Amino acid sequence: MIRRKRFQVERNCRPQWGNAVWIAFSPSVLALVCITLLVPSEAFAQGNKAKSRTSAEKSKEPVAKSTEKEPADDEPKFTAEQIEKAKSKYTSAEEAFGVGAAHYNSRNFAASREPLEAALILAPEKDVAYRIKVYRALTSSYRQLETVDSFVGASEYIIRHSDRGAEQSLTRGSLLSFIHERGKVEPFIKRHEERLQKNPKDRLSVYLLSEVYSRVRENPERSIELLKQLAALDGKKEGEAVDVNLSAKLAAQHIRAKEYQKGAELYEQIAPLDKTLEA
Repeated sequence: MIRRKRFQVERNCRPQWGNAVWIAFSPSVLALVCITLLVPSEAFAQGNKAKSRTSAEKSKEPVAKSTEKEPADDEPKFTAEQIEKAKSKYTSAEEAFGVGAAHYNSRNFAASREPLEAALILAPEKDVAYRIKVYRALTSSYRQLETVDSFVGASEYIIRHSDRGAEQSLTRGSLLSFIHERGKVEPFIKRHEERLQKNPKDRLSVYLLSEVYSRVRENPERSIELLKQLAALDGKKEGEAVDVNLSAKLAAQHIRAKEYQKGAELYEQIAPLDKTLEA
């Protein structure tokens, strides 16, 4: 008999999914609980040094607002005014980040937005690791905006560029919970399906939609198709053992599609690799 555990999208989001989904997990997914939308500790150390300055300027700094009308394909875009202000106000990305981190530490996420966005403006575009660090902090303030575009763009940047599977998965869960809560699931699906029509190998869209059809707008057949496509994009041949987590999701979708034999066979293949799947 196969054990199945309930998957919770995000630890601090109100559960609003239509039906609970039971899927199997490998021990590697325990790493998800260890990765949060954090800014590395050294960044917060910089923030503490900047607190004396930010406390005096706290009431003077205006909060930048999102100017996008559509979700960004990769990164949120900044206005010419924001770019000019960042260059005139801060001498470096690190200085701006230190100010933003100080606000972040005090949980004043709205005030952290302007200096953190300035850090992105001043940082080299090729410094992906640094930009991911900044976006992790920015998602807290972007979540508070009335529009969804900045949060979507920041989350997609992290998913696309992070080299940590656990971080990609956690960010995806947070993103899907967010768009569901905001009632933006259908536009989100439409946008990524259109991206796949233009480029079937767009891993970001494949990765996101495979989970959307698994848990948000249930479509087992489409989810199976996308999960297989994801395995191929990640260098796995169909039928070859993928990571246990992905294989467990694929097996669960086979069962949902009433392809019980395929689901059972796949579970049997991965059960020896994960004690939680053993009978």
